[in-house]
Amino acid sequence: MYNVRMFRAVVSKPFNTSLWITPSRHFGINKGIKYHLLESSLASVGIFGGDDHCIASAVAQLGLPVHSHKILRRGIGEVVQYYFERNRNFVFDSFVLGNTSSAQLEHALNIHIDQLLVFHHLLGDALSIILHPREWPYTLHTMVAIVDDLCTIAAVKSTRSDWYLERSFMACLFTTTVLYMLTDTSPRAAETRLVSCKLQLCHFRIIDFS
Repeated sequence: MYNVRMFRAVVSKPFNTSLWITPSRHFGINKGIKYHLLESSLASVGIFGGDDHCIASAVAQLGLPVHSHKILRRGIGEVVQYYFERNRNFVFDSFVLGNTSSAQLEHALNIHIDQLLVFHHLLGDALSIILHPREWPYTLHTMVAIVDDLCTIAAVKSTRSDWYLERSFMACLFTTTVLYMLTDTSPRAAETRLVSCKLQLCHFRIIDFS
């Protein structure tokens, strides 16, 4: 929910009314001011880096009142979370759920890697932001959603006894892949893809053994 006083201050001044469009299916927010502010802030990250300057630039580009940056109450943390959420939705939408299988998991992780390569040089900064204690609740929520999506794509059929085991393995697989990217200088993160593939083989061997 927007702060009521701030919301009134924003809408009381003229701005581009084309920003009001249909609600977002994925994020559950009004796909208007906040959505465009997040998108524009993300587009400015490559120029201004991972700090609040990219939000200020987005406000200026959209022609919004100066204090509109307060719509993003968590500042750059909200932009980084949006980045991971957007990547997550892009990956999930790339698959037809009826065709899910364990073989699809490698493809899904490769798409995640491709998306992270866009801001590879800022990945360390992004992780330091979302791992700040004040961001943990939001980061955990996003992480759980990513892990659930990967389990769905991999057609994991968990029982009550191994539900947590499967998701723990998948969380380790995803986080290890992302962390390995921090120091990967190979073309198109080739080494990260190789490590991710080997981890997947270990994962399915352990599951089969158990």
